[in-house]
Amino acid sequence: MFYERYNQRDLRGERHLGHVLQEHFPPREGDNLFYTMTRQEFYEKFEKLGMDKFDIRGIKRVEVDATYPEKIDVEALIDQIKTMLGGN
Repeated sequence: MFYERYNQRDLRGERHLGHVLQEHFPPREGDNLFYTMTRQEFYEKFEKLGMDKFDIRGIKRVEVDATYPEKIDVEALIDQIKTMLGGN
């Protein structure tokens, strides 16, 4: 599912081009700005490197299903992160 969602975001044209152009930035003349990564390329660039299990200094990861961003309880998410970080 991660692969499909990543490609859909690229195709909507809303992402920063640094995510779409995999090898260089800024865009060069003739660059395809609607490049769809193959499943194999995606695996090599993300899953093989462990990006699907991204971890920072052992801090517990908060997973958010952003399929429907309007349904995310942002305040609850902020509270959860503050609690994890030892804040108020």
